[in-house]
Amino acid sequence: MNLFGVMQGAIFDLDGTLLDSMWIWPRMAPLYLKSQGITAAETLWDEVKYLSMPELAVYLRKNFDLTETVPAIIDGCFRSIKDLYLQDVTLKTGAAEFLAYLNQLSIPCIIATASDPDLAMRVLNKYNAAVYFSGAVTCTAVGSGKGESSAVFDEAARIIQVPIKNCVVFEDAIHAVATAKSAGYPVAALYEESFAYEWDKISSLADFAAVSFYDFINDNKDK
Repeated sequence: MNLFGVMQGAIFDLDGTLLDSMWIWPRMAPLYLKSQGITAAETLWDEVKYLSMPELAVYLRKNFDLTETVPAIIDGCFRSIKDLYLQDVTLKTGAAEFLAYLNQLSIPCIIATASDPDLAMRVLNKYNAAVYFSGAVTCTAVGSGKGESSAVFDEAARIIQVPIKNCVVFEDAIHAVATAKSAGYPVAALYEESFAYEWDKISSLADFAAVSFYDFINDNKDK
């Protein structure tokens, strides 16, 4: 199966796929808890790394006796990393070139993310990449994380009006790859250092796999 022979639309994860930002997420909950006068254990990230934002907020509220509402906790979590995100996050290698390449091929693109799309779009704008997307769908908006259901991918595919079988999902995390694959999407896995220990499983499960977006471009040009 050839990536560009299948792809009529593209759904992109943000963190770890388009953006080199995974190093921020282990800091988010501890920084938020610190703002509430609470010191988090070093093991917290291992306990919450696969949770959606609503799930994370519920977890924090329950386990740290927080009185804020779930939406307020989500907002507080994103505020806690805002400066780091806007100042230090960059695009993944080859992402800008790959998006421009898809644009030349008139392939519609959309984002499906568990993070704050407004924050992420500001980063994409910083690198002149936001223009390539029809918009963003969030796990919070559809009420389901990527490990729970394909709802966020389904809504993204509906918006760009591309059949699931021709809508390639670009992801870096095994739980998201598995969900999209089970729902019938062709899946392209991008290497992310944070998940290096799972790369063999991720790349085997996905239909396509690459260390950088340049690999996908070069593979197509070589054919």
